[in-house]
Amino acid sequence: MAKAKSEFKTEIPRRVAFSMTSASTSGDLLTEYERALSVSFVTRYDHLPDDLTVHLVEHNGQWQINNFWELRHVLNDFRPIIQNQRDAVYYARVHSIWCRMLLRTDPTEGMVVRVFGRHGQRRNSPLL
Repeated sequence: MAKAKSEFKTEIPRRVAFSMTSASTSGDLLTEYERALSVSFVTRYDHLPDDLTVHLVEHNGQWQINNFWELRHVLNDFRPIIQNQRDAVYYARVHSIWCRMLLRTDPTEGMVVRVFGRHGQRRNSPLL
């Protein structure tokens, strides 16, 4: 875990705040597509298991995965996010939409998102 953390490019504070602005006259900050994509991704992500462990058992001198079907089910839950590029919740598709919002400076082009740290200071990079 320490090795993985040493590779992080940015340390995200425990508490962040967002500023979202838009010049939309309809009252909607997000387009229908952006909203559908975001809600679908968050819904899928929030329901991913976070406490799964692999159970190995010895059977006749051979080691086997005891919870193989559970692991297979979880893999199917992760697949749309990490592998299926045609799925609406594929992470690169969601990242692309939100990255544009973070980089955007003109609210007439769509929603502009800014991120603030713990004490209200704006993060140095719009991408954290």
